[in-house]
This record gives sequence, C-alpha cells and structure tokens, in this order.
Amino acid sequence: MFKDITERKRMEQSLLDTNDAIRLINKTMRHDLMNELTVTGGGLELYRMKGSERALGLAENAVARAIKLIQNMKTLESGLLSGRSFRVYDVREVAAKVLGTFDLPSTIEGPPALVEADEALPSVLENLVRNAVVHGGTERLKVQITTGEEECVVSVIDWGTGIPEEVRSRIFEEGFKHGSSGGTGLGLYIVWKVMRRYGGSVSVRENRPQGAAFDLTFPLHRPS
Repeated sequence: MFKDITERKRMEQSLLDTNDAIRLINKTMRHDLMNELTVTGGGLELYRMKGSERALGLAENAVARAIKLIQNMKTLESGLLSGRSFRVYDVREVAAKVLGTFDLPSTIEGPPALVEADEALPSVLENLVRNAVVHGGTERLKVQITTGEEECVVSVIDWGTGIPEEVRSRIFEEGFKHGSSGGTGLGLYIVWKVMRRYGGSVSVRENRPQGAAFDLTFPLHRPS
C-alpha cells in the first residue's frame, strides 16, 4: 500500500511538472511570436516606404525565427507529453545559429560545451540577444563560454545602456518591466524558468565600462 501511495504521488508530481512546462511553452510562444511579428511589420513598413533591402532582410529573418520557434515548441510539447527526457546539445553551436539570425556584429569565444536541454534552448538565447538589442540598444554582442569540472557558463555580453543596479534583483520576475521599452515583462522570466528546468540558473551583472552581461549556468553533460 505504501508503494502504491508513493507511486501515485510520483505520477501526480510528474503531471504537475508537465502542465507547468506546457504553460511555459504557451507563454514562450505568445511572447516570442509577438516580438517577431513586430520586427516583421516594422521591416516591411520600412521596405514599403524607403525600399530598404536591409529592412526586408530583417523581416525575412524574423519570419524564419518565428517558423523555427513554432517547430521547436511543437517538438518540445510532443516530447513532454510522451515522457521523453532532455537530449544533448552543444551550446556553442546553438549560440552560433542564434547569433546568425540577428543583423549585428557578434563573436563567440570559448570551447564547445555539451549540456542537457530541450527545444526551448534557442529561445533562451534569442531572448537574451533580443533584450540586448531592443531594450539595451547595443550595436555588438559577444558570447563567452567557460567550462569547469561540473558546469559551464554561457555569458551573453552587450555594450548597451545596461541595467540599473536597483532593478537587477527583480528583472527575472514575471511581468516586471523597466523603462520605456519594458515590453511584456515575460522575456527574462521565460529565460529564468527554462534554466530552472535544466537544473541551471541565470544571473545578470554589469559589463564594465558599459552594458550588461547575462550568465547562463548549465550542468555539463556527463556520458554514462
């Protein structure tokens, strides 16, 4: 009987975890698709008014990211409902693909690093890059990867306006907004929530002399 109760509690917790993850997928879809549609609309408007090929390219990249997001979230949802676990990603490779969809100078430093994640991983990095561009106004980015014995840190570094010290402790709260370009207050919350699912964390610090740096800490994958 004790075994039956334990098994029932385990199944109930698994169901709660799955429902929580699906709610997160829905929030991610709404937030990220709205951002991409905004970029697409702005790019097409500039192209219509001024014939800007660069603006048209920005719109095309946003559409491509939106399509990929829908595909990733569909795969993630199917995996959650079927009980599939995380798979192994090279986070350096994922970061390179994400940076390649944004039209600004960027660099990646550090070695490849294998982590256990799911199809939401690109959205984590896209949210940090978009936050630096849209809200921070940065004109360049760097992703720095450092590895230790048990974990790796992926730092997304910008040279934008930065984040005031007095609000850094709150920026990962759901719905928290700061400044005139505060958006929906969901982007960084989604990053925090997904990183918790991965058994990792996210933090923010000042990038001296200017800008911000977001540090994503992942447990390293260890082959069995």
